[in-house]
Amino acid sequence: MKLTVCNEHPSNKIENRLDYEYCQELLSTLPDNFQVCLFTNSGAEANDLALKLARNYTGKNDVVVVDGSFHGAVNLLWDISPKTFKQFHPDVAETNKILDAARGLGEKGFSSLLSEALIKEQPVSIPSSYSKNYTCKPPWVHVVPCPDMYRGPYAGHPDAAEKYFQQAKAAIDLAVQRNASIGCFLSEPVFIVHGVLIPPPGWLKRVYSYIRELGGVVIADEIQCGLGRSGSHFWAFQTQDAIPDILTLGKPLGNGHPVGCVVTSKKIAASLWPEDKSTYECNPVAAEVGLAVLRLMQRENFMENSFLLGLELTHGFKSIQPEHTIIGDVRGLGLMVAVDIVWTQESKKPAPELAEVISYRMKDEYILVANEGEYGNVLFFITPLCVTSKDIQVVIQVFHKIVTDVETSNLSLSMGFPGSSSGVSSSSSSLYPMVQSWPESDDSDSALDSYNYHSMD
Repeated sequence: MKLTVCNEHPSNKIENRLDYEYCQELLSTLPDNFQVCLFTNSGAEANDLALKLARNYTGKNDVVVVDGSFHGAVNLLWDISPKTFKQFHPDVAETNKILDAARGLGEKGFSSLLSEALIKEQPVSIPSSYSKNYTCKPPWVHVVPCPDMYRGPYAGHPDAAEKYFQQAKAAIDLAVQRNASIGCFLSEPVFIVHGVLIPPPGWLKRVYSYIRELGGVVIADEIQCGLGRSGSHFWAFQTQDAIPDILTLGKPLGNGHPVGCVVTSKKIAASLWPEDKSTYECNPVAAEVGLAVLRLMQRENFMENSFLLGLELTHGFKSIQPEHTIIGDVRGLGLMVAVDIVWTQESKKPAPELAEVISYRMKDEYILVANEGEYGNVLFFITPLCVTSKDIQVVIQVFHKIVTDVETSNLSLSMGFPGSSSGVSSSSSSLYPMVQSWPESDDSDSALDSYNYHSMD
């Protein structure tokens, strides 16, 4: 990379050629309504700036988000991320108190109770065991249900998009009835944080349209799902045929180098306060890195690679699914692939304990896998775009072997695995690193209930 023009840090008030060149190449990948690039150091900063723009432009304060979402680790973004509203991390010493509190909440469990309360904008009584890590939802944040096509109430329904839209509309209408002034809707076009949940075709477009009817703007968070990762399109919102008003991007722009970006129209960008505008110029180093990423993607056909190898990875996992009762669902879009780990395929009950074991075992084989989803039971494979077919086959083979080991291990019996009895074999205890042991109970489903899962109709 040429860094001769980047060896000093000039003032952001001084325009540089690389900034302009990078902006033009980035805009060339987007629809015509995107005309301005405002650069930041990260995706979190980009989302923070996008909210500022939305509020400045509309003059409205309230934000609509999707249940279970997470948009960044800065104060404002924690305030609008439902995942933080419901998150709790009890110490091991508090495990029994937490389990007792969860049992006292009935079949729905704590997490689902919070989801229902957040969407209906009702107060909720928090057991004392949870309260120290509970983050309250600000009154200007409004939550719509996630259109879950695996566990949701309309999974498999022929008119799922309309059904889920009506759910979202009802939640938004309730907020409006209570004098909410809807300024924006912020979501991922593909729900990565939820475990690669892909909304039914038409849902996102309907929600976008309704928010605009209310005078708000729509923001697409493509920090994880953008930049050709879907394979079929350069941007994930294009897979949903829904064009946002504001687009936010993060470190994938620089292949890990600290750079983020907000892309929007001139009209919306003009709402930024004049004294802030110079802050969002791109420094020469970040611009050079960003240009190198875009040009390498084109030269190496990474988008086509994402499409073809994403199919290979997804089909590979699906081919072994019938052999494994704990593989509940395999879903993906390009090189964003998720495997939903469950206790049984029939129950769809999340098995975060087993998912944790599998991810640790994969790490031992030098394959890094994230645990995502509301229950932490979804194994998320988000490979580099330069991955090869040989790499994909290794991942599938290693995963197949590890899942087989986990299923056949008699340690699964002590974890509430269906048809099990208590007892742990010391000879195979290494299969379960860092997994807590739960209190014994005569109720064979107690281990499942402790993870706050409630069955979906």
